[in-house]
Amino acid sequence: MKGQTLRASRPLLAVIFVAAAAGAAYAIWGLPHRHAEPVPAEQPAQDGQPKPADRQPTEFDLLRISHEGSGVVAGSAEPGTFVEVRDGSTSIGKARAGDDGGWEFVLNKAMTPGVHVLGLVTANPAGGETESDRVAVVAVPEVPADRRDESDGVVVLLAPRNSAGPNQVVQRPGPVKAKQDLGLDSVDYHDDTALLSGFAPPDVRLRLYLDDAYLDVTDSSGKGRWTLGVTRSFGSGRHRLRIDQVDDDGTVTKRVEQEMDPAPSFQPPKDADAGLMREEHCWELVRQLPGGSAVYTQVYPLDAAKAADTAKIYPGQRFERDRPGKKPPTP
Repeated sequence: MKGQTLRASRPLLAVIFVAAAAGAAYAIWGLPHRHAEPVPAEQPAQDGQPKPADRQPTEFDLLRISHEGSGVVAGSAEPGTFVEVRDGSTSIGKARAGDDGGWEFVLNKAMTPGVHVLGLVTANPAGGETESDRVAVVAVPEVPADRRDESDGVVVLLAPRNSAGPNQVVQRPGPVKAKQDLGLDSVDYHDDTALLSGFAPPDVRLRLYLDDAYLDVTDSSGKGRWTLGVTRSFGSGRHRLRIDQVDDDGTVTKRVEQEMDPAPSFQPPKDADAGLMREEHCWELVRQLPGGSAVYTQVYPLDAAKAADTAKIYPGQRFERDRPGKKPPTP
């Protein structure tokens, strides 16, 4: 719903799923069934066990959240490690990583409508706690079931815990598959920098333009992800982003255009760490970082990019060959 702001929720609904419901949720998402049950505290590593530097990082691999706030969470960690999932500072479940490092559980309490920041915590060999580098930002819609449309679904991002990006969009309303293999996923605004993130065929060169003004060149990673940091003001109003995929000679082989909403400027709800607002072309989230600064994220639908004529010559279009550059890190 355009203009609606969701409030970050502190407590969870006191609704406990019965075992049959949890099993059904797992069947839907095709994961092996495992309940989230109380587990004993992990014991510190003994002599001969891997040192902290050699331990497998604890991270999210999958989140599938329903409109009602229930769902499944899975990830990886050091084999045998007990992983605790926290919603803010509140523990919502634990699971033990198997021999392959994989862990998963069904949320046994539905998350309330609003924006939740989920983090992972494990015990380290020194006896303290180690937090995951990334958190999952989950926006559960407040719109009643009988009034929802396709734009009122759940938005889930994986984001750096203590910095502004890049984010990775893992769930959003709308189609689950893009019509194009080239496009923009999200834009993160922090201070005077905008970080654009998107998808493309693996290992290709891209030139980006905003309202026909050249931004910069970047390369996609082997996983088909690209990022580009921009340190200029986008100004007010809506914009049109053009992405040109070019070959080694600078010839445009594929082109898409995508509408962008103005940079967001709303504040989180009072006494909250995060908030969500629906705009015309995207969903906008704001999250407070440690230290008091805020990062704003726009999330675009998978079908937002539209194919454009590769033979058309635009004002300000670049034709020369680009010098090879360093590929951006994969989000």
